[in-house]
Amino acid sequence: MRERELKGYLCVLLAALFWGLLGIMANFARSYGLGAYETSFMRLFFGMILLGGGMLIGKPQTFRVSRRGLLFCGIIGIISQGLFNIFYFTSIIELGITAGVIMLYTSPAFTLIFSRIFQGAPLTRKKLLAIGVTFTGSILTVSGGSFDMNYSLIGITAGFLAGATYGILPVFNKMISSKVEVVTVMYYSFLAGLMVVTPLADVGRIYTSLLSDYRVLVLGVALGFLPTVASHFAFLEASKRLGSFEISILANFEVVVAATTAYLIYNEPLGGVRVAGIVLVIAGTLIPRVYKKNLKRAKKA
Repeated sequence: MRERELKGYLCVLLAALFWGLLGIMANFARSYGLGAYETSFMRLFFGMILLGGGMLIGKPQTFRVSRRGLLFCGIIGIISQGLFNIFYFTSIIELGITAGVIMLYTSPAFTLIFSRIFQGAPLTRKKLLAIGVTFTGSILTVSGGSFDMNYSLIGITAGFLAGATYGILPVFNKMISSKVEVVTVMYYSFLAGLMVVTPLADVGRIYTSLLSDYRVLVLGVALGFLPTVASHFAFLEASKRLGSFEISILANFEVVVAATTAYLIYNEPLGGVRVAGIVLVIAGTLIPRVYKKNLKRAKKA
């Protein structure tokens, strides 16, 4: 494995690790009376503040961006930050947490479709197999084999749209990563996403909570840094080194992190079905790499 590829794999797995902590942080936010939209607002607001402060101190010139670059950053922010949060949390509200999370893991299929449309990437058996294995693993890991869910047309539609808006992110990042600096893309996409989420959030409740309990401030900073700034930075860095589909498949490792941390922190049982799901998710993320090795061996032969 080349060093460039290795760094790409490590970056996207690091991003998945940080995203996997989001569920725990959302639970903490809920315990302080903050709902889904308020959590989304805090995530993007503090992420933008932390990133903007770092840019101002370190490289103020990174705020500069061409009109074309700004437009692209705005599109990324509106679709993959703002609309994604709205669709994702709507699906969870309508379908429940288990079904909502499962719907999100349709994203590699959407990445495959968008990669084909925008980048001309081929549809291969390897990619379809990787989607099938990781999606099955995600279902088993999230559900634990229990499929007692409510079905709502609005929830299902929102779930598919969440998968689509999440699935197009690797394609967007791949298209812009060589044209605009990583931190610039992140900052303006957070800003655009915040503009979408703000009308839906109870900003007054957030303000009151921040003033009344310092732990809400700590939570906001943690939300803004780990599953937002740090994860997106790693994800964008991976976009420079790997293909959109590989990134999308590897990002599903997030579900393994979420299940493991829920077991360690909340004592949620893993059980045989969840362990099997984790194994399948890991296997699915390895399929593109295994096919690459076999292809190289076949060429040498």
